[in-house]
Amino acid sequence: MKIFVILSFVLVAMILAPAMAQQIQCAPPDCNVVANRNLLFPHNNPSAFFQCVPRGDVWMAVERPCQCMTFFYTNLQRCEDAANWSPQCVRHSPDAVPRPCE
Repeated sequence: MKIFVILSFVLVAMILAPAMAQQIQCAPPDCNVVANRNLLFPHNNPSAFFQCVPRGDVWMAVERPCQCMTFFYTNLQRCEDAANWSPQCVRHSPDAVPRPCE
């Protein structure tokens, strides 16, 4: 019985963890860090994200737009339907509206 209760708490914690995650300051990544070159990073505008790209001999953070009607989701490393998104950056508003399709 104890193990069932413990496993139940673990399962609930895993489900609620994304909703309880703390918001971060979203800024361009340091692309001199090699590990950052393989990741996408959240932007203060939830309809965009940062990606490290090579420019000659240096790596630079470049702003990339999400598809229309989507927001960037760091944990998934992709833009996601706005209905599935939750604020990740300190400046993100829970009432943010995605970029409309033209």
